[in-house]
Amino acid sequence: MAIIGSTIDAISSKKIKPATSSLKIENIPAIKNVKSTKIIANFAGGSKVPGITVSYEYTSTYYSNEDKIAEIKIEGKLLYTTKDEKEAKELEKEFEKTKRMKSEVEIEILNHILHKATLHALTLSQMLELPPVIRMPRIVRREKA
Repeated sequence: MAIIGSTIDAISSKKIKPATSSLKIENIPAIKNVKSTKIIANFAGGSKVPGITVSYEYTSTYYSNEDKIAEIKIEGKLLYTTKDEKEAKELEKEFEKTKRMKSEVEIEILNHILHKATLHALTLSQMLELPPVIRMPRIVRREKA
């Protein structure tokens, strides 16, 4: 169905030591918990609609020669509507059992986490004077043919 809201509950970032050589950055979005719920939806006139609350964690870890040199962690929650209560309960049970959800829902949620958290991690990496967590666009000079 749809993600109708998300919040960030905690942000932590730390630089452990300076980079000594080649740098590797790992960005990992993770779903930590799924609970079925009733969501008060303004788009539905304030009525309650079925859905799930998803707790998540996003981590950007910087490595230099296999040593961890910095970490940015963002934790939050998002609300995802389902077509009915049965689907919400199924998603919750499936996650409890396998730590996964049906792929189309899981992909949509993980992409939302990546989009939202990467923007915050980008700002935090700049504040810590670390390279950006994603490759930034660059302008290059074109050679004349």
